[in-house]
Amino acid sequence: MANHTSYLDVLFIARAFYGNLINLQWVILKQNYRLWFLKWLFVIFPVIVVNGTVEKIKKSLDDDKWVVIFPEGAKRWYVTNQGFQRKKHVGAAVVALSTGIPIIPVLIDGSDKAL
Repeated sequence: MANHTSYLDVLFIARAFYGNLINLQWVILKQNYRLWFLKWLFVIFPVIVVNGTVEKIKKSLDDDKWVVIFPEGAKRWYVTNQGFQRKKHVGAAVVALSTGIPIIPVLIDGSDKAL
């Protein structure tokens, strides 16, 4: 599970797991899956589209795959009494609690300044 502040984040994680890319599965938003210019990428890198994702992630984990989740997902901001905040996504926690598989946190720092 990693933070997500730039399009480069995917490339940084892919590079970190370069020797094991075949075992990575990426969780992506449905609207990103529909983007025509990214379709070729989804042929190379298997993806799990957000929609009934928990069961699909469990199956991937059972198949000894590593699942990459950006819990911040789309950058949607909401107004609260404390100001602007991002919506919290709990899918990764649900998967970890129901499977007993630990979450490995990843911090990608500075990629938002690289573009």
